[in-house]
Amino acid sequence: MSSNNGRKRRLSAPLEDEIGQMILRRRHGRGTDTATALRTAQPSAERNPEQVEEGDDTRNIPTDDMSMRAVIRQPQTAESSAAVADMPHTPIGQTGPSMANLRPSDSPTRVSGTRASLGTQFAASFSDDRVCVDKTLVCKGFWDVVDNTSRICLPRRSGKTFNLQLLQLFFSPLPELDCLGIMPDDDDSGRATMLSRTTRESFFKESLLKKVHGDFYDAHFMKHAVIFISFDSCDTKSIGGMIIDLCGAISGTALSLLEELNHSKALICPNAQYAEKNLRTCLETAERISGMSEDEAARYRVLPSTLFSALSKFVRRQFGQYILLLDEYDIPFLSLLEGNWDEAGRDHASSMLGKLFQTMFKGNKDKLKGLMTGVFEMSMIKMGSGPNNVKDIQLIPTSTAEVCSSLQVSAVPHTTDSIDHLTDAFWFNAKEVRKMLENCTAQFPGFTEYHDDVMDKIRNFYNGYYIGRFSGKYNPWSVCSFLQKLCDNLRLCPQLDQATVTRVIKSSAQQFWVKTGSTKLIMDQCKRYRDEATGLLNKLVVEYEERNYQPTEVQLAPRPTLPKSISLGDANLATSYFEGSQFSRAAFLSICLQAGYLTRRTAFTVCIPNEELVLVWRNMLAELVIGESLTRGPQELTRGEILTALWQNNTQRLRDLIVSSHQVLVGRARFKESQFANHAANSLKAAAMLGALSHNDAEVGILTDTIVIREPSAGQGRSDMVMYLASTTNAPRQFGVIIEFKFIPSEKLGDDEYCKELADKGLKQINDRAYKDILGSCLECITIGLAIGINTAVVKSQLYRRDTTLSDWDAVNSLLNPPSN
Repeated sequence: MSSNNGRKRRLSAPLEDEIGQMILRRRHGRGTDTATALRTAQPSAERNPEQVEEGDDTRNIPTDDMSMRAVIRQPQTAESSAAVADMPHTPIGQTGPSMANLRPSDSPTRVSGTRASLGTQFAASFSDDRVCVDKTLVCKGFWDVVDNTSRICLPRRSGKTFNLQLLQLFFSPLPELDCLGIMPDDDDSGRATMLSRTTRESFFKESLLKKVHGDFYDAHFMKHAVIFISFDSCDTKSIGGMIIDLCGAISGTALSLLEELNHSKALICPNAQYAEKNLRTCLETAERISGMSEDEAARYRVLPSTLFSALSKFVRRQFGQYILLLDEYDIPFLSLLEGNWDEAGRDHASSMLGKLFQTMFKGNKDKLKGLMTGVFEMSMIKMGSGPNNVKDIQLIPTSTAEVCSSLQVSAVPHTTDSIDHLTDAFWFNAKEVRKMLENCTAQFPGFTEYHDDVMDKIRNFYNGYYIGRFSGKYNPWSVCSFLQKLCDNLRLCPQLDQATVTRVIKSSAQQFWVKTGSTKLIMDQCKRYRDEATGLLNKLVVEYEERNYQPTEVQLAPRPTLPKSISLGDANLATSYFEGSQFSRAAFLSICLQAGYLTRRTAFTVCIPNEELVLVWRNMLAELVIGESLTRGPQELTRGEILTALWQNNTQRLRDLIVSSHQVLVGRARFKESQFANHAANSLKAAAMLGALSHNDAEVGILTDTIVIREPSAGQGRSDMVMYLASTTNAPRQFGVIIEFKFIPSEKLGDDEYCKELADKGLKQINDRAYKDILGSCLECITIGLAIGINTAVVKSQLYRRDTTLSDWDAVNSLLNPPSN
């Protein structure tokens, strides 16, 4: 922290009272600072640091002659490429990689605490013996890599806010009582300030940063002022509301800063006195407009940039150059793109944002370093002379040769590679997850022998992300949620045996990260371009299923050829997709990539990373094909529902499925009646993806459990279909389903007798042409004649069973009844 000579003065008492009142109003109204939520978390100075360990899981390495490294992209141009760097996980048991130089996440590891927690705040993670993964090396990586204006875009819950708060607590000389959750009384501020420094020193005392980079720690700990602003609540879709939100976010930081100075009894430097007065005037104006209507506030378009400029000048004159950290920078831009703005309002808002970001980053000589974080890479070049000097720290695959030299000179653990320090701060690596598992389950005697089983489950559900040169990164939110759920379930078990543990592990694996957000943005685009999106989503799901194909003893049909990787294509800025009038495959995939629903397989291809996310894609695809009524709400298909019904010759839910999918088809602009049969077949594939055609005892319903054979069309709108499903004894692909489609002409839709006769005709055709011969070693089957038309489906069916593959088929009423002797 810089020093200033000369006469100093304290903040006046009236100003102290006024600031206190403004802070109280701000915390209970619009623009509440994110640090306020930490006030209830009491930090603990007692820690039990674990020994630093090295090494990591090296089994999950991509099958590609590409390697990964972080690259710093120079300022944006119109030709800039938007992407987030990730790569998929290769399932255990599959053939190994062709690239020995891909570096696993061998970073130093330190995990303390024994209680799984979902707290995302750095300081709060030290409370109540919560599990805390040491990410302090990010401070060194930040200092060496981040420039005057840098940007990192990563999916939500990947650790962005956590690391920004860690940087704030390390660099800032102020007490940062808000961030620490310390609320001193008026006569207790001196002790609170001392407690703040003692607490922060305890955070970093045994940290990897101090052990690995002691000189850096001594030179920079609490030596640089920090302005930390979050735009997480700036999502109002009007110019006046956006002004109020932006001013609220900046005011929250400014008011906290002034409060910190009051608590620490800091003296105001002479050359900062005028800046302080100007800042107070701007804060009064911001407080006044917070009570205005949005229409009235729309007149104050220059206030956000003026308010930040006043804050910047005060901090510079009081402390010297500062570090600027901006979290959720993209929220206002998304609001601008998604909202129903009129042209004039959008132009005014865009101009205001351009001026604000120019003040914060491009034209700001008061800051030492600047970093903005968010999810999406929003275009800055459309703002004229706005923040067009942004340098993106991207994490994308590049050729092995380019990183070979750095791999040869880097030690393990990497003690000198700052870009590795920065990139490994996001998500968890396998070593960290293993240590967390050991710490959290130490209270359960005898559970250690099941750790490998737990790790396999975590790996399948939450692994698969690649960042920089690190392979097999884990979703931190899902891992913490899983461990918390696992421990809760284990406490309910009186004893631990293999069957109990298997059941507990299975029930603990849920879609935790998915539930923290919404796929509405993606789904809206899918529905807007239903035909194109359906084909693309199907390719993504099939590619994942085939890449994770697990062979079984029963092979009734050859395994399909492994589909080609999904190419990302040539996308400029992914955000151009928000504004496009036509479907752009590249832009759509880029958005899904940045949002975290896809990961990179190579530099130019993407894929679904893990089980948690493939469930999302299956549901989105199913909704596109069969509609919302059967994919959500009280009528949604449940696991094994259609399969169990077919065993009993109950085809009602099958009929519901076909009718629902036809309603989707008829609603499309380019629908043709001749597509009904093909769409009905696709709806059965969608039901398979939802697990409705899977056995209840199966681990997970996947498309590869449903082998589908489509016969060549014998006439307009007619296509035979054969499926191999699980039998009543859960024998894979031992229950055959043969369907003959018949098309109902429009003029016959109201003729019930005709429709029934048509369905009977389809059923008779299956028998007359001996279609059951194709079922090979199946011992159970159902034949279905399906007459279909607009919003109409008539089904006729018959169940069969046989003792051996050489026996004749016997008609039965239900497969759930034991065979007769």
